[in-house]
Amino acid sequence: MSTLAVRTKWWIVALIGVIALAAGFRLYHLGVSSFRADTMLFFDICHRPVSGWVVFTQWMELMGRTAQFPFSPAITKLLIDLFHLAPPAFIICLPNALFGILTVFGIA
Repeated sequence: MSTLAVRTKWWIVALIGVIALAAGFRLYHLGVSSFRADTMLFFDICHRPVSGWVVFTQWMELMGRTAQFPFSPAITKLLIDLFHLAPPAFIICLPNALFGILTVFGIA
């Protein structure tokens, strides 16, 4: 094996290790931590009888003019509706954690 092939192999192993470590940190105790204000908002939205599309398109009517952009709660609500999940704390926080893992993958 050439030196370049060995370096490439170890680079890929190190990259996978960093992503796995980042995923472990993001998912560890995901449903146990206390909610922040935006997570409480997501929790409220996910328990309402509206779809993820309604959350995305009628955000100003749901939360008022001062609300943040609805991408994250709309994706969360869409996943809950699509897979017929109960919305406990773990499920409410899971899409944001997955976005964090994908960000580490994108940076690496």
